[in-house]
Parts: sequence; C-alpha cells; structure tokens
Amino acid sequence: MPIPASKLQLSRLQLDARLAASAPQPRASARELARESVQLERGASSEELLGEAWFYLGETGERQGPLETQELLELLLGGIVSTDTPVWSKGLGEWRQLHEVYALCEMAENVAPSAQEAWYYLDVEGAQQGPVLMDELQGMLQGGVVILETPVYSKSLGEWKRLSEAGLV
Repeated sequence: MPIPASKLQLSRLQLDARLAASAPQPRASARELARESVQLERGASSEELLGEAWFYLGETGERQGPLETQELLELLLGGIVSTDTPVWSKGLGEWRQLHEVYALCEMAENVAPSAQEAWYYLDVEGAQQGPVLMDELQGMLQGGVVILETPVYSKSLGEWKRLSEAGLV
C-alpha cells in the first residue's frame, strides 16, 4: 500500500539531517579526481586512449582484459571496478588507478546508470530500503511511494542524493 504523499513530506532540515546521517564516507566526484590526476607520460590524447584496449587488476591482483572503453565504464558503474582499481592501456605506459586517467573519469560522468543496477532509498522513517531496480524506483515515484526529495543511493552515484538529483527523472 503506497504511503500517502502528505506523510512523505520532510522538512528540508529533516532531509538534510537524514542524508548526512546515512551518507557513506565522502567520495570525490570523477571530475574532482580528474583534476588531481597525473599527466600522461607518453603524451597520448584522450581520444587515442579511449580507442585503446584496456586491462584492469581484479581484487586478487589478476589481470583482466582486454576490454573496450565502454566495457570498462560499465564495470565501473556496476561496481565491479572502482576508481581505485589499477588500469592499463598502451597509451598510459604504466598501471594507474582509474581516477588518475582523466579521459575515463570524464566519460564515466556521462554514462547513464545501468537499468540492472541496485538502488536503495530511505523511507519516511529514514530506514534504508532496497535493493530495487531503476524501473521499480521510477514506478514507485509514479505511485507516490517515493517523492523527488527521497534520498537514493547506488554504486554509480557513490553517495546518497535526492531522487531529483540522481538522473533518473
């Protein structure tokens, strides 16, 4: 049974407090991380890098790949690799953490979340609910179970945000 919209209305102060209390450790955005990234030693342009085969080191240190850029970004959005995962391509010349590769960070910000990604939300009492899929969350919005101010989380977001800021609507 959907929760009435009147009960879902939180004051901005209550919402900010719940967001702060439930937020995981702060994580810099891809753009912020890219600003701190090291310069490419071999002078490869971003466009050249994006056309190359990519490899990454798995959790146990095993080399994975080759992958196309889009495949690597999908693994990032799916939580298989993180911004701290070592990656390599011929243009880099050495293993770097993904957040050190400006071209990948820039592209990751422009990739839409996967429809199969797990999403979580906070109910009116502030309790975490989920996982739900993107289309389920959108259906909950249409049905009034969640509102645009509802805090949501997914691995691709990396932090709790209001549904209106999550790029789903």
